[in-house]
Amino acid sequence: MKFGWKQTIGLLAVIGALAASPYYFPKIDLKIPTTVEELLDAGMEAQQKENYFKARELFSRAIDKEPGNGEAYFLRGSAELHLNYLDRAIKDFSRALQLDPSLVNAYFNRGAALAKKGLYKAAVTDFSKSLELRPNDVEALRERGLARQNDGDRFGAIEDFEKAIQLNEEYALAHLNLGLLQIEMNLVEDGLDHLNLAVTKQPEYLENFKAPTGCGPVWNQSTQEVVMESSSCSSAQD
Repeated sequence: MKFGWKQTIGLLAVIGALAASPYYFPKIDLKIPTTVEELLDAGMEAQQKENYFKARELFSRAIDKEPGNGEAYFLRGSAELHLNYLDRAIKDFSRALQLDPSLVNAYFNRGAALAKKGLYKAAVTDFSKSLELRPNDVEALRERGLARQNDGDRFGAIEDFEKAIQLNEEYALAHLNLGLLQIEMNLVEDGLDHLNLAVTKQPEYLENFKAPTGCGPVWNQSTQEVVMESSSCSSAQD
């Protein structure tokens, strides 16, 4: 297509206006992370924005530059855990701990990855190691309790949930886990107490009990509490 001189002048005017407009040509920070520290910072920023693929790439570049950096392996493993790359995450957490055994979060995250794979005994071991280094970590206690419960150790699970609550009475999720397990074990009165504490501290947990199941805990609108829906439920076996 050919343009006459009038069209050419008009086109140049439009281009000039666009070039002068900050909306079309914003100032761009062209700084590219190059050092290990910059790569780790950029990776953590990407991870905070839930851009886990980008975070993993940046952490990998940091590892290429400094293969002995345990934190870099831990951070890459954390991104991989979010991406559900469980085997890769476990491998990176293990390498991080080889390089720096004090990385308590690497024990916790490796335990989480192992639990997601159904390797509950190994997960319990990692959560226990995490608790050796950080004894008052209520989240590690709750996660170990869940792993114990899934591995068939219900009494060990109750012990962990109760200790987490002793350390933090406001920990609604531990109340929820403990209450559900107690009802499963036919400790109904204690279980309902903890479920009601859970929904009091975190009202959104009510959604778990609004749909009738025919047998189990349910929200009673008239009394404003969690109750057992039916007295004909079969007793749980210890």
